[in-house]
Amino acid sequence: MKLNFSFDIAIIISIVAVFLFANGQAYLGSYLDVFGIDVTTLNLSIQDKLYYGYIIKGVSYLLYSIFLIIGYIIATYAIKYTNCFNKLGVYLENKISKNSNKMPLIHNSRYYDEIEQNYKDHSFAAVLIMIILISTLFLLANTQKNAKDAAYNDIKKFDFRQVQLKNKSNKPDVFLIKCGTTLCALIDKNKNVTLEDPKNIIFFVKKEQK
Repeated sequence: MKLNFSFDIAIIISIVAVFLFANGQAYLGSYLDVFGIDVTTLNLSIQDKLYYGYIIKGVSYLLYSIFLIIGYIIATYAIKYTNCFNKLGVYLENKISKNSNKMPLIHNSRYYDEIEQNYKDHSFAAVLIMIILISTLFLLANTQKNAKDAAYNDIKKFDFRQVQLKNKSNKPDVFLIKCGTTLCALIDKNKNVTLEDPKNIIFFVKKEQK
């Protein structure tokens, strides 16, 4: 079958983008949930979620998936060209039914050979898809757990970037949790969380880490 290279690349890019988006959504949703904030409140863009999905072990997960697919391809071709399953099946069948009468197989039937080969190909594809789906669910669950742990750790160490609100000099020191397109989540030293428009926030230059 002739393959369209551009179409295949487009599918691969789409799958990668969907995975990174889901990974970023899982992380941000779980992280902000610790502060009592729904991820949709900040109106984070798709690019933001893709970025978080990339930096939060997204690359590692993609590499695991690539290795899994490469392993599947190698195993498929090895089994296909060595015909080891058929040989093992014939061997076991001869051992089990050695003394029984059996109907000889039609080895020269191209029709049955094609059906058998299609069944093998579809079976391997179905198993691969199931493995990828189950692995993805476990990876997303792990991302959610890591996000919650990171949030609680940030609260414990109070590791947030300090900012200042415009025209509110009497307000206690506030710190930035996350910023979205239209709103930013802030927290004070009393661990009170508020939402503010980014236009009302003064950001300070980060100090150089030595």
